[in-house]
Amino acid sequence: MEHNSRPVMKVLVTGGMGFIGSNFVRYLLAKYDDIQVVNLDRLSIGSNPANLKDLEKDQRYRFVEGSIADFPIISKLVDGVDTIVNIAAETHVDRSIADPIAFFKSNTDGVLTILEAVRENGRKAQVVQVSCYDEKTRALTLEGFKTFDQLKERDKVLSLNPKSREIEVKCVKKVIIQHYEGKMIHFRNKRVDLLVTPNHNMFIFNTSKKLAIEPVGWRKMKNISK
Repeated sequence: MEHNSRPVMKVLVTGGMGFIGSNFVRYLLAKYDDIQVVNLDRLSIGSNPANLKDLEKDQRYRFVEGSIADFPIISKLVDGVDTIVNIAAETHVDRSIADPIAFFKSNTDGVLTILEAVRENGRKAQVVQVSCYDEKTRALTLEGFKTFDQLKERDKVLSLNPKSREIEVKCVKKVIIQHYEGKMIHFRNKRVDLLVTPNHNMFIFNTSKKLAIEPVGWRKMKNISK
């Protein structure tokens, strides 16, 4: 399909009914005329269909209700798309303690499902994995609420024990803050086409076939699998 003699870019956005996702969908449609956006969202906590209700008549936009952990749905949607932007995720630590299975299905199994679907059906598709936390999120310490950049070593933080369900006071032993700077690292070979921010760690298999953890910046354009 072509429009104004230019090829149409086809983008699959997951979690597009949330705050970040819906704004990203709007950004794409406002910036590009030659684009088709498919929005996949499970319509769970954090999703709000009203965010994009005014786009229902836009022929460049289509909404699909479903989970990123549903392989048949994902497999069908990734076929033929140019880019997949995965924003879908369960959020808030307290909810992960109360319902860890839901978090695993979405944040871990869901990502794997997308990658497997791309590998089998859409090898030319580029995958962009979006992971973030709210910079306004605060931790409760004995000195009051503090944001992550305000925390320091030996701060006493109130923490929920997932087994006893009681509040405990724990000492911060180490603070690591990694800011995103520079261009994203591009991993690309016969099996994967993946963009990762350089401040992340990646689980990879090294040449000895043992699982290792390395800062993504070390790998640059090297193959992570063959």
